Amino acid sequence: MGLEHDNNSHQVRHIFQKAAPTRAFEDIVRQIEEAIISGELKPHERLPSERELQQIFGVGRASVREAIRVLESNGMVEVRTGAVSGGIFVKPISTATTVEALQRLFLLEKISERELVEFRQAVEGITGYWAAKRATDEDIRRIQEIVDNTEPGDIRWDEFHDADVEFHLAVAEAAKNRINLIVMKAVRQTMIRVMRNVFKTLMTRRQARDAIIQEHRAILEAIRNRDAERARDLMVSHIITFYKDIL
Repeated sequence: MGLEHDNNSHQVRHIFQKAAPTRAFEDIVRQIEEAIISGELKPHERLPSERELQQIFGVGRASVREAIRVLESNGMVEVRTGAVSGGIFVKPISTATTVEALQRLFLLEKISERELVEFRQAVEGITGYWAAKRATDEDIRRIQEIVDNTEPGDIRWDEFHDADVEFHLAVAEAAKNRINLIVMKAVRQTMIRVMRNVFKTLMTRRQARDAIIQEHRAILEAIRNRDAERARDLMVSHIITFYKDIL
């Protein structure tokens, strides 16, 4: 195990260079992230120890520890304890990791509700357009099932909210654009508190809930009929109507 670790450290060493002296931990984060994204560091690969990283980057212990903390928070690495099996390991990059990173960015940048709603209005319009062009029969069945599940009169407001989230993400799945789907998930997660508050208010008015169901059905029919322009226009109108108080 020790020999394998030494060999790995030697192989990894050539990937990196001395860290920039100003805010060195940020430069360490950048270099390691680039190595992971480029594939020079593979999923589950073990990084050199903290002491070795200090020597590689030419920095102190605090800079290395802060860099590892940031990378772990960003979902890029995993720190395991243990004398034999412990160490710093590369985490596989997943859709969930990307969504979480985008969501953190939105929160850190203090993106406003208005900005998120305007973005949804623009993006979900083209999402409806693509879905009408690209949806499979299975996609349409899935959207139909979600819409049907919102019909029972005794459905709770939180269940209705969850079904609404499923509807929009199912349309995004049908659009067959992975970048769009990832960004949509991040935006929806960021707006979750706002949306729940709006839904809680709407659920006191049966007429408002029925209007949402009707709009969902109209969007579904446009997708089923392959009417891309209508699907786009209906989705934009749906977003504007729902968030008219925010806009």
